[in-house]
Amino acid sequence: MNSYFARRMKTGIFSSFRGDVLAGVSVALVALPLCLGIAIASGLPPVSGIIAAAIGGITGWIFGGTHVGIKGPANGSIVVLSAALLYFGGGENGIPYVLACIMASGLLLFLTGIFKLGKYAELLPTSAINGLLAGIGFIIVVKQIDEFFGYTPEGVSPIENFQEIPAGILNLNPIATCIALISVVFLYIHPKVPIKLIRRIPAAIWVLLMGLPWTLAFNMQNADSTVFLGMDVELSRDLLVRLPHDVIHSMVFPVFDRIWESMFWVHSFSIFIILLVENLLSAKAVDKMDPLNRKTDLNKDLTSSGFTTALSSALGGIPAITVIIRSSVNVNVGGKQRLSNIAHGAFLILILFFAVSMLNLVPKAALAGILVFTGYRLCSPKKFYDALEMGWEQLLIFVIAFWFTINNGLVVGIIAGTIFDFILTSFFSGMTLKQFWRASRNPKFSYTEEENKKVAISAKGVINFLGALKMQKVINKIPEESIVAFNFANAKLIDHTMLEMVHNTADVFEKKGGEFSITGLEKFHSSSPHHLALRLSDSVWKRNRGLTRRQNKLKDICREKGYEFDSEIIHKNASLQTFPFFSTRPPQFRKNSIRGNFEQNKTPWVLSDLNFHEGEWVAQNELHTTIIRFASPCPVPSFSVEPEQVYDRLREIAVHTDVHVASEQLDRKLLIKGDDKDCIQAFFGKEICDYLVSNEESFYIESNGKEIVVFEHIRYATEEEITVLIEFTEGLHNTICNSI
Repeated sequence: MNSYFARRMKTGIFSSFRGDVLAGVSVALVALPLCLGIAIASGLPPVSGIIAAAIGGITGWIFGGTHVGIKGPANGSIVVLSAALLYFGGGENGIPYVLACIMASGLLLFLTGIFKLGKYAELLPTSAINGLLAGIGFIIVVKQIDEFFGYTPEGVSPIENFQEIPAGILNLNPIATCIALISVVFLYIHPKVPIKLIRRIPAAIWVLLMGLPWTLAFNMQNADSTVFLGMDVELSRDLLVRLPHDVIHSMVFPVFDRIWESMFWVHSFSIFIILLVENLLSAKAVDKMDPLNRKTDLNKDLTSSGFTTALSSALGGIPAITVIIRSSVNVNVGGKQRLSNIAHGAFLILILFFAVSMLNLVPKAALAGILVFTGYRLCSPKKFYDALEMGWEQLLIFVIAFWFTINNGLVVGIIAGTIFDFILTSFFSGMTLKQFWRASRNPKFSYTEEENKKVAISAKGVINFLGALKMQKVINKIPEESIVAFNFANAKLIDHTMLEMVHNTADVFEKKGGEFSITGLEKFHSSSPHHLALRLSDSVWKRNRGLTRRQNKLKDICREKGYEFDSEIIHKNASLQTFPFFSTRPPQFRKNSIRGNFEQNKTPWVLSDLNFHEGEWVAQNELHTTIIRFASPCPVPSFSVEPEQVYDRLREIAVHTDVHVASEQLDRKLLIKGDDKDCIQAFFGKEICDYLVSNEESFYIESNGKEIVVFEHIRYATEEEITVLIEFTEGLHNTICNSI
């Protein structure tokens, strides 16, 4: 018997027992403020958020579906729950009816998984989904006016709330606003703080802890007013979180008296839609994070989330599904099995029963800061710019979905975005709507397995989001560790959604040791050079738009200097991750490559526009730069050189990370880092130091021991800057050669 349990502890869900338990506790600390904030923003009791997360932890462990995903309240539910509460009269009287809607949506989600209908969510176009999420982010932000400013708005709709922001500023509670602003600022700077101890503690926990001194300093839990910055400020217990001390006897249960009303089902279906979309998006994102490269059973996960949501509502909780933020924390702190789910749920239950008094000292403004920051990340101007980068047509789809979401609700928003996507792409195809409908429903995919694990897939016809299920069925046939060639040469049109699906599949296969190449796109055209932009074949392209303005300018430089130019988009950039800067900033793709040779030693070099990611998930940013790369003419140590900032000097005093070289001027100008201090100091001799000091510009210079890469700005370089970058790099190369 003992041997049986010993074997179980080494395999299955108990194989990483200690790591999963610690990960679960870490997730619970991150989840706590989010649970409270989402519940309060929805207009429901704060305890309902903790109930949902605790139940999600237990059921997620029992039923599974995803291996490292964590269940809890989703940000998107704020929008639909607050709308439902408003319809049912608001306040405590409306809560039982909202809980009934939540239970109905949970049952719909459960049945979706049971009957394996989750796959049909693949038919939603990506740009429409992104517009929907941006709309959700906007609504979350404007719904925090009351808590952020300590001001009660009169508006009801998101647009009305947005219009009341000036009134909120004029009538703000200075204490609440200061707490909220400090929370937002800290959430922004937290990943950039050089002190590891601060970064190791989740930002949300810091926000809660920073809110407590304000409460105690102004006696907000007891006082009616105080003086702050020379102003008389009214205080109220409503500015703080209010959790019941007796959780069991304070529970609210669903009431089904209004189940026959059509609006009951409208709101239930709205909750169901947002839970379905968020759960599927989160589950797919979780698969990319799984350290063991496992795949989520989507239908099983939907069944689990549906049961969790229904059970949560029965006990007075809000919906709970697989969510990205908690799941990413789980992976990052070492969670590998479902056991972290129950550890997360159990720890929240302990907090609920033993830490209520402390939680009741947390200002709502601190939670509002967290939600404003989260909501802004979903609807920031960068999201609109990212859509534009994929083509003006994708921006239009994005904006349509966004606008209808904030004005007409989530269901109308996603439907409007989907219909507009279909109409717009049909216009590009040159077909009538009827012809395009038929072509979209009947794309042709051929699948051939060859020798040596080679798989050939060919796509023919109109390849858009309506054919997603067919393409996914073909992709699911591919054995792991195969060498896959996916050919689009015979397609007429390929939309953004399908290209994203193929590229995501390629990433998964390469991560598992396979090879995945995408071919046949050479003769396709688009309104954007982005690798996921809508593609039209020569046969349907109305006029050849040629190169972009930037590409034409780069081509002119090459023609003048005798360089080679290639606009091809290159996705295989794993070798760049051997450089320090890109080791934690995964490159996505290179484009607009310029090739040449330095006169001395005829050393080849290549300059490219590079897109890369920084951060993870909600905090993830897509950035770009222009880099030049060449093979070192002599053995060099691995190092990084970057312009020294004020905070670098302060950090140097504390932790001594800078490698000091013979030149004091260079030490003041640049920060040099690397593991082999002696070799780095030997490499940076007088010639190299003098060259770097003599240049007015300060470049990022990195070596992986074999190659050297140089760049300057975290943006694409202008034509003039490209010339300077090439000249500087050639001078650096020649100086290295002469110093050998």
